[in-house]
Parts: sequence; structure tokens; C-alpha cells
Amino acid sequence: NILVFMAVYPLFAGWRWWRWRNRTALLPLAGLVGGLAMAIPWGVVNMRQSNHFHLIPNAGGVNLYLGNKRTADGMAPEQERRITYGARYQDSVETWAREEYAAAMRAQGRQPDSDPMAISRYWTRRTLDEIGAAPASWLRLMAKKCWLTFWNAEVPNNKSFAFLQEEFVWLRVLPGRWVVLLMLGPAGIWA
Repeated sequence: NILVFMAVYPLFAGWRWWRWRNRTALLPLAGLVGGLAMAIPWGVVNMRQSNHFHLIPNAGGVNLYLGNKRTADGMAPEQERRITYGARYQDSVETWAREEYAAAMRAQGRQPDSDPMAISRYWTRRTLDEIGAAPASWLRLMAKKCWLTFWNAEVPNNKSFAFLQEEFVWLRVLPGRWVVLLMLGPAGIWA
């Protein structure tokens, strides 16, 4: 969702360039610095967790699908069926994604690949199919997600900002809507 906000800077700079045709028209591109200042550290965190860099982490494809399918509401993504796991904990969404991927590959007469990135790519393709089937609905969903992100609405779980604030003292002192403030920081300094 953050990419939608980051796209505003080049669009605004392009509009200004088209209108005035001078170098200062491109200054809003400096807003990308704030977005990258947030995205790059999180990319490093993801890289450390999965031992090599991915644009989307291993579960990214299925999370992309659950958050963008036609029945998504912009809040709590749900899988089509519930998964239980044995004695060792496994993330139910990743387990469901792996099982559904394997079933789909077997239905096509293909051998499922055990590589998590192959599974993620499968779900990314499914996401693009979902978006292509109902692009207007998807655009409405993106508008809703951007609105929720802008107002710092968040579904609580163990990765939510509220949970992390309890774990890390320095997050408690940050102002509300900290993601938006971080991205708008360079634009504010420029203004």
C-alpha cells in the first residue's frame, strides 16, 4: 500500500514539469527519500529473516492475494478454508497457501515445487488474475486501504504497530501516522 503513496511524488513532479519545464519543478521527487528511508531498512530486515533479498517476502504472494482478491474488504484478510497444524506451530496462511498451490499444480499435471518463492509467484499470478477480473472493484479497495493507512487504522495482531509499541519504547514517542509523517518529512523540509 505504501507504493501508492510513494507514486504521488513522481506524479506531482511530472505534472509540475509539464506545466513549468524547469528544474525546481522536480523538487517533489525528494519525497521519495522519506519513503525509501522507511522501505530500505525493512527490506534489510526481510533479507535477514529469509537469508536473501526478496522484493516480497516468501509469504508475500499469498498475502498479496488475500489482501487484493475480489472478496477483500481492506481489513482482516481471510483464507478460503481454515487450516490446523500438528504439534509444531506453522502459520496457517502459509500452510494453506502451500497446500492450495500443490493441489493446483497436481490438477495441471505438474509436480509442485517446494521452493517458497515458487509458491509466492503462483499466488502473485492469482492476485493479478483477481485484479484483472474486477479492476474497478480493486481500485475502490485500494482507495479504502489508502484511507485506512492514512488514518493509521490497523488490524491488531502480533505484527501491528500497537503491539510493537509495547515491545519497543522508542516507538511510543513517535507521533501518530508516523509512516505518513516520515514520507512527508522531505517535502515538509522543502516547503
